[in-house]
Amino acid sequence: MSNRLAIAMAALCALAAPAQAAQQDDLSALRAEFEQKLKTLQSDYEARLKALERRVQSAETTAQSAEATAQSVEQTASASPPAAPSAFNPELSLILQGAYIDRAGGERPITGFMPAGGHADNGRGFTLNETELVLASNIDPYSRGLLILAVADEEVR
Repeated sequence: MSNRLAIAMAALCALAAPAQAAQQDDLSALRAEFEQKLKTLQSDYEARLKALERRVQSAETTAQSAEATAQSVEQTASASPPAAPSAFNPELSLILQGAYIDRAGGERPITGFMPAGGHADNGRGFTLNETELVLASNIDPYSRGLLILAVADEEVR
């Protein structure tokens, strides 16, 4: 019985050895395929990395040339003082304050409130209460001129 057992064990080992050898061949073929694909991926990534490095280098060169151009423009602009668009034109404003009166039969529009001074007009139409004319300009780099003419109640102030 032990002899049969020994023969059965020997037969199993003999049958398993070619299976292990086949597995080793398959394993080495898979390993070779994996290494080939890994080398292909590495070469692809190296090519991509080199392309990106070239793009970064060209972008840096472009940025440096743009910065140099901006600095030269800035130096040129700072060499001559900018002229103000209104250097020889004075600032001018006209302020009109008026009213429109439409009273039927001379009645007051709000009970308890009487219009002040000479602004009470019993007629109908437009009235001009006060007008201001303002002129302002730079006289020289250190002085500024300002003129305000106000017309109220037919008087100039």
